[in-house]
Amino acid sequence: MTLYYTGIREGELLALTPADFDLEKGEIRINKNYQKINGVDIIQTPRTPKSNRTVTIPDTLVSCLREYMNTCYNLQPNDRIFPFTKCTLNREIKKGCQKYGVKKSECTIFTTAMPVCLLKWDDLPC
Repeated sequence: MTLYYTGIREGELLALTPADFDLEKGEIRINKNYQKINGVDIIQTPRTPKSNRTVTIPDTLVSCLREYMNTCYNLQPNDRIFPFTKCTLNREIKKGCQKYGVKKSECTIFTTAMPVCLLKWDDLPC
């Protein structure tokens, strides 16, 4: 749901920590990227300065994220809130695409075809 409402890239999503959110203002600060290289989790800064940005999020997503983070056991300000890999993320998105009849099953559908996803996927989790 976060990808679908924000259009952020998958590596940006997977690098998010509670410290990146200002849920009172409805904002997410995008300032890092996640990769797994040779089996090692790597968090790095974005390639370009323009990739550092603040994204406004709707109240629906604020509520969902607040609830999700409250269910994460012992979540610390600098812990990744989505502690899985791009491979896992893409596998789950592919399942969702198949379930809802969306033909393109890559994560890029959220940034290139977000309006279609908004119409089809009204019950996605955070």
